[in-house]
Amino acid sequence: MRVIHNAGCGKCLLLYEKEGIGLIASPDKQEMIVAYMDREDKNLWHSGAYFRDYASALKEFKERVYG
Repeated sequence: MRVIHNAGCGKCLLLYEKEGIGLIASPDKQEMIVAYMDREDKNLWHSGAYFRDYASALKEFKERVYG
């Protein structure tokens, strides 16, 4: 886990990253994000899905990583 900063979400926690997909916690917005991470700048992501609970976000993360 590491702290990242995204312009749209502020300070976030990158909980997991696998195969270019990140599971991100945004404490300021009280949400979880599953998104494709920028290869050069891990503070940037795209095609994000936003969740209010960890279980749903983890399910989406696993589906994107493992199919």
